Amino acid sequence: MTFKVHKEKKVSKTTIKGKVLTQGTYYYVYRSVFFGLVRLYLHISPDYHNGNKTEYEVSYTPQEYASKFSKEEAEMLVRDLKNNPDKFVRYL
Repeated sequence: MTFKVHKEKKVSKTTIKGKVLTQGTYYYVYRSVFFGLVRLYLHISPDYHNGNKTEYEVSYTPQEYASKFSKEEAEMLVRDLKNNPDKFVRYL
């Protein structure tokens, strides 16, 4: 299972002529399925089901509900998902 980082720029403020005044850059972590045709984005939250603060609950969501990260955080998360997969749990 391979996770990747997706970069997206969102414009929040423009002039009447369309000049961009304010924009935000967000990074999302996703997993590709069905030969890359579908992207499953990660939503990560602390695991409060068992009161365990060392595990994180992970769910696959559409992009609008996914967790947003900075570039460094997203790259660190992908590295952590690869090296310590037992920290990330899903409830079915």
